[in-house]
Amino acid sequence: MPVEKHRVTLYLEKALYDRFRAVVDSVPGMTLSGAVSELLADFVPVMEELLELSKSGDRDAQAEMMSLLLGRQFLALAQEGTAALRQVSLFEEEEKRPD
Repeated sequence: MPVEKHRVTLYLEKALYDRFRAVVDSVPGMTLSGAVSELLADFVPVMEELLELSKSGDRDAQAEMMSLLLGRQFLALAQEGTAALRQVSLFEEEEKRPD
């Protein structure tokens, strides 16, 4: 069953767009929409947890959770970036091989 999708209009500064476009173009099969969707899939749960904590009023718990969540998010992004670079590297090696 296909996933229902909704259109989103996104405006980025030219320098950021150019860098983002270059990264997406260098990964076979990746699209701008797909990359944004993956980033938001990681970002939204973190923000939902932080919002729940903000309702609790416990500032120490909020600070600790923010640190943990942001650290976890950074590690997840780094792992995904590393995996994408490996894929690009393998693709480039395959392209260089004689048939």
